[in-house]
Amino acid sequence: MSERKMTILGIGGAGCRIIRQISLAPGADKLRLLALDSDTASLEESGLPPENRIIAGMNLRSGRGCGGNEIIGRSAVAVERPRLGRILEGTDILLIIGGLGGGLCTGGLPVILGIARHMHITTMLMLSLPFAMEGYGRRKQADDRICSDLLPLADCLIALPNDLLFSTLPPETPLAQALELADVEMARTAMALSSILFAGNIFSADISNFSAMLKPNALCSLGVGVVPAGEENAVEKAVEKMMLSPLLGGPAELQRSDAVIFTVIGGPQLSLGEAKKALDLANKQLDKSPGRTVLLGAGTAPEWQDFIQITALTVRYTDKSVVKTAAPAAAVKSGAASRPAAIQRKVAVASDASFVQQTLELDTIDKGIMENTTPDFFNGEDLDIPTFKRRGIIVDPGK
Repeated sequence: MSERKMTILGIGGAGCRIIRQISLAPGADKLRLLALDSDTASLEESGLPPENRIIAGMNLRSGRGCGGNEIIGRSAVAVERPRLGRILEGTDILLIIGGLGGGLCTGGLPVILGIARHMHITTMLMLSLPFAMEGYGRRKQADDRICSDLLPLADCLIALPNDLLFSTLPPETPLAQALELADVEMARTAMALSSILFAGNIFSADISNFSAMLKPNALCSLGVGVVPAGEENAVEKAVEKMMLSPLLGGPAELQRSDAVIFTVIGGPQLSLGEAKKALDLANKQLDKSPGRTVLLGAGTAPEWQDFIQITALTVRYTDKSVVKTAAPAAAVKSGAASRPAAIQRKVAVASDASFVQQTLELDTIDKGIMENTTPDFFNGEDLDIPTFKRRGIIVDPGK
């Protein structure tokens, strides 16, 4: 896979912090790392050399952040379209990392995805979601952005709630340390994702097969299990840790997946027999579903001399009606995995007998334990309360 190019782009403040952790990880020198932000201080925090930092909208923001305004964030990235197109030339896979809920990442992501799609680059998103304590409105804003703007454009999306990233830390953990550990976890997950394609020198999950497996509206989860190579029953323990990984979502997420990639990576001492045993054990975690696609990969790398890592990437198609036409194996243009020219959508027409008129739910959603969180106000109105409730509008349900 050495002739293939993978670029990891950290966008916004969170993305710049995470890209710094990735740059410190073993094997990061094999990847192209970039940081994009309108805030020059945030770009310096990325730790990347100046040629790998992209200042967005310098003429608009003068090196300042977007203040959480996604409209400003979109504008700052939009003016950099020609420059971003030149920077991404030759990239096969683009992994974008950031945190939803702010300005530049939330607003700029659709712009970057549009550029990548025009260039036939396979795009993968790994995004953290706001804490539940930040209020229902902020989380809903992030969810809406995913559904309306990101899923239709990205090939693969991994959404990681901040609550999940912090779930394994004790409550007395200092806040600064907790934030750094969350960034480290995101960086480790990104490196595990890159190892799926770029550590296959025993047998590889080919990039063409990988790209064909992804479709628009694909939600993904990632489980990672790492153990010392010399540990007794290391393979079995690595598979067990992978299954218990909080970012995987448990065995249920595996079973409802439409496609899965299992990979194992270790040091040069990793044998073909050990790799086969690991992948056999991982495969046994799946039920026998004839419609599921399974890809396998195994490889070695010097930086993994002392460890064995097993990774599971699950893919679930949220729009089952999307059918991607098969691309020829040799259809590679300008070094990028070619995206099929046409996406066909099947439209199911229900007969009169099966058609049921749906009713609009008009109940206010209960916040539960988040009832006492700070509400989201705009022009003096609490946005967590439905409009018809806020303004006293009486809706006739027609009953």
